[in-house]
Amino acid sequence: MHIRRTSCSYSTAYLGLRDQIIRGDYKPGSRLGISLLANEFRMSPTPVREALSRLAQEDIIETRQQRGFFIKEFNPDEIAELYALIHLNVAFLMRRTASNGALPTVADEISDIFAAETATAASRHVFRFRDRLADHAGSPNAAQTLHNLFLRTHFIRVVEFSNRQRHAKMKSIAVSIARAARRDDRQNCFRALDRLFLQRAEWFPTVTNQASNLAAQIGKDGSVERELKVAE
Repeated sequence: MHIRRTSCSYSTAYLGLRDQIIRGDYKPGSRLGISLLANEFRMSPTPVREALSRLAQEDIIETRQQRGFFIKEFNPDEIAELYALIHLNVAFLMRRTASNGALPTVADEISDIFAAETATAASRHVFRFRDRLADHAGSPNAAQTLHNLFLRTHFIRVVEFSNRQRHAKMKSIAVSIARAARRDDRQNCFRALDRLFLQRAEWFPTVTNQASNLAAQIGKDGSVERELKVAE
């Protein structure tokens, strides 16, 4: 029974902390105190420490020598690298999906991302897109890598989707990707996918700066995502 309770506490701490962190509830650079978090989650410090260690291993937070666990600062170069890795993984998984004759199955998921009513819903919908790729690509390692990359960029994506002009440009290209995927037109599908990445790369520094400022202003009150509406 003790082992089961410990495992349950660890899962609760890990999932709870992960969700709070990726949605911007903590200010960038702030320290994550184990005792305070244990009190917040009403559990012993051990599962909280284990959860934080896993989040650090996944690069969702960072450790500083002899100082503990901290929320990562928004770094434009790191964000650009993460988006490049996302593009490579999505392209690989979509090509694997296409080679398995299932490219049309992802078309609706692509369209649904940009049909969401809020920027948060749009950002979270990319995980359903990843799940659909995972179902058909037959590449579990790449799919898991993509899941982690999507987690690490969730808040950035929410900020990105909340701007009307950015959203409209991305949606226009996404429509081309979905249309080509639905027809199993691989050449035009992958060309449009590359075009989407290049378009988004143009505003990485701006989006990163906006996300950093927003997170620093609001901090841990759970209101960050609620203030960001998807562009109409």
